[in-house]
Amino acid sequence: MTYPGRRSADAPANSTGLDRIVGGRYVPSEKKYPWMVWIRPNPTGLFMLCGGSLINDRYVLTAAQCVYENSSATYYVVLGDLHRYITSESVSIQIPARAIPHPQFLINKTGSNLTAIDHDIALLKLETPVDFQAYPHIRPICLPAPVSFSTGTPMTVAGWGGTNWRCREFEDGGDCNSLNGIRALKLIEATIEVASDSVCQKNYGPLFTKNFICAQKAGKDICHVSLETRAERKNDGGDFGGPLMFRTPGSYYLNVGISSFMKGCDPQYGAAFAATGSECS
Repeated sequence: MTYPGRRSADAPANSTGLDRIVGGRYVPSEKKYPWMVWIRPNPTGLFMLCGGSLINDRYVLTAAQCVYENSSATYYVVLGDLHRYITSESVSIQIPARAIPHPQFLINKTGSNLTAIDHDIALLKLETPVDFQAYPHIRPICLPAPVSFSTGTPMTVAGWGGTNWRCREFEDGGDCNSLNGIRALKLIEATIEVASDSVCQKNYGPLFTKNFICAQKAGKDICHVSLETRAERKNDGGDFGGPLMFRTPGSYYLNVGISSFMKGCDPQYGAAFAATGSECS
């Protein structure tokens, strides 16, 4: 099977020479996933709205649920930042952006309970393009052509969200509360696998549509990357909008999905990712 990807003509042609050793809990270098961004609603402060991924020098891909309530607002995208509470102008940059939710985005809630969601994808258009020469450690991720993945295909997720549903002290000093577990100070990663659609259909019913990818890791608490629904996250949205990443045989990454929702932390439920292959074609 081939895995065709699309990269904008204004993006560097090859970023596979960067340090990208898959594995481990903490991401050791900002060069490993150089497209990872975090999004905040204000130019200063520690509050993180959602994650996202850079797809060319002007656009970031994230979840529509992150921005739909105030789509006309200015958002602030932080790029090149591994440790989100410690920033350096020589490493990270912040660029204002405007949101463009998917025109067919649908979300319904009863209180904090999600009752319907679909086309959970949005673009953030940066006010100024990323200068890849000035920030060589920042790179875009490829988008896939429409492609399906077999059950058990390994995928990578990354973000700054909670690391464990059960609140406990964390070795890097991350703060802890009963709702979100621990919010990671540094970017963390985890390997999960594509699950059968029937897993998510069984647990989510009509919430899980053909526009999502179901993924899980048997016997593993995947809340260490905090993939709850935003309706259940009243504080940080550390991994919402972040990419579901497939590493091709050619050793480059594709953003095949966007973190959208899951139920609690039990790995049996699976997590739903908005599929990018069909939505972004």
